[in-house]
Amino acid sequence: MSPAVSRAELESLLQASFARGAPFPLTVTGWSMRPLLRHARDVVLLEDPQKRPPRRGDIVLFRRTAGEWVLHRVISRTAAGSLVMNGDAQTWTELISPEQVRGVASAVRRGRHVFPCSGPLLRFYAWAWELLRPLRGAILAVSRAARRLFGR
Repeated sequence: MSPAVSRAELESLLQASFARGAPFPLTVTGWSMRPLLRHARDVVLLEDPQKRPPRRGDIVLFRRTAGEWVLHRVISRTAAGSLVMNGDAQTWTELISPEQVRGVASAVRRGRHVFPCSGPLLRFYAWAWELLRPLRGAILAVSRAARRLFGR
């Protein structure tokens, strides 16, 4: 696992990586992108949003106006151009401006396996999980109960 960095350092590391034309590996922290991404297990490879603008279904790293860094999925774009964001483990949404996006995931690395975000497996997952958004609360509650009952 990578050592933690400050918010200011993260911005600078992202920009340096993008300036070299390299993807930036970010270890997932937190639980808002479960069940796809797991805390401290998965790594997303981020691309420069200037070169790869976010589109529906993409996982993006953005910075909230209060300064928090968040990794969520784009579920749509408003007529005014704002992005509607949602964590996979959540049912609520939030609006951000495209300028708040700091990176767009091009792949997910889990152990030695790398899954391209543009591949059919992750695109299908994004599509299906979005359709299930009204049921997510119940699905995740059943999943948590099953893990407690049967173990991980």
